[in-house]
Amino acid sequence: MQNIKKALIASAFFIACQSAQASSCTPQGASESVRVAKVVDGDTVHLTDGRKVRLIGVNTPELYSKPRAEEGALQAKRQLQSWVNESESLQLYFGREPKDRYGRVLGYLFDGSKTLSQRLIHEGLGWAISVPPNDRLADCLFSSEKRPRTLGKGVWSKSIAAAKEIEQGGFNLVSGRITKIDQAKKYLYVELDDRLAVRIPKEWNRSLSFTLGNSLEVRGWILDRRDSLKPGSRFKPFLLPVLDKRHIKM
Repeated sequence: MQNIKKALIASAFFIACQSAQASSCTPQGASESVRVAKVVDGDTVHLTDGRKVRLIGVNTPELYSKPRAEEGALQAKRQLQSWVNESESLQLYFGREPKDRYGRVLGYLFDGSKTLSQRLIHEGLGWAISVPPNDRLADCLFSSEKRPRTLGKGVWSKSIAAAKEIEQGGFNLVSGRITKIDQAKKYLYVELDDRLAVRIPKEWNRSLSFTLGNSLEVRGWILDRRDSLKPGSRFKPFLLPVLDKRHIKM
């Protein structure tokens, strides 16, 4: 009984330490006061001045995925709506890259204590992501997902997708066994379960070591190449270009 109590205390201390480590994801620099007119989904909002903002550092389940919304997408949207409604105004901090290819503003929305990105991650409503050069809070945001992952909360309540079972493109967190490693001029291609090719900048090979047969966990946006590949092609049907080393777990 005494050992069980010690284990519970140690576990609580571990989680508390993780929470403390993740308590300071505060953006720096110039900001502006803004109001949110509409929450589109878990990581995108419309401001009252007409601008669309894509939150930096977090990716939530896809609400408008076909044929149906991904699990947890509606929950993320509703939670974001409740936080926005609690704050009459928010501070908008822009990313180093201020807009994405869709014309959306890339930024952090800060409620006075935390960014909404961090709150979503901390509640298990989304995954931490890093898309350089908008990565100044990445270490802190990735730390924020340790607690919900340990607790199996939200997006962490289900098993990580197996690379061998991938059937569609889009954002995913996958794991698999390394079955092949190829080198090209600029990239290293690490194949998982003979189905998914993970594309990694070649210079990362100095700090990352990949071994055939080992397991690898990776997150990012998967490209479905099946329609573009010729029959008998040596290329794998799915490709995942890795954007940041934090997206890889050995």
